Amino acid sequence: MKFGYIISIIASTAMSIYALPAPAPYPRTEHKVTVLPPWNVTNFMASAVTLSHRDYFDFLVSFPPEAAQFHCDKYGTTLSEKLSDVEQTYCGNSSTHVSFKWNVQPDGCAILSIVRQVDDGSIDEGVYVVPRNDIPLKGDGEFQHQVYTGPENFTVSAFRRDRR
Repeated sequence: MKFGYIISIIASTAMSIYALPAPAPYPRTEHKVTVLPPWNVTNFMASAVTLSHRDYFDFLVSFPPEAAQFHCDKYGTTLSEKLSDVEQTYCGNSSTHVSFKWNVQPDGCAILSIVRQVDDGSIDEGVYVVPRNDIPLKGDGEFQHQVYTGPENFTVSAFRRDRR
């Protein structure tokens, strides 16, 4: 008798769990996305430095039609003699509102992302995919290191996300 009573309690509890209302969906933030004119990257250099466990990224970026250039650079540590990921890093200092990051992808290519904070509601972002052929390993043996060999000057596709 007690066994049937326990089964009945379990069944009614299970039914009440299934009867719970679905959770409310997370609030969605709508973004207006606008394509911008391509950004200009010039004097781009990136390399792991042989036998030093260091790597560096150095370039200038400008946002047409503006003529001002922003200097972006980052020196980091890499134990593999390969270019390492770079977390979002300001170009110059935080007052420029311009930053970049570099992410190595599983297939060997890399993504250069440049961000410009326009105001509290708008962010511009430019993305450039670096083919793995443009970041080969150079040198032999213990002198082997990864170097960017792609174009020194290139354009970056850009867009604006506006939360208003």
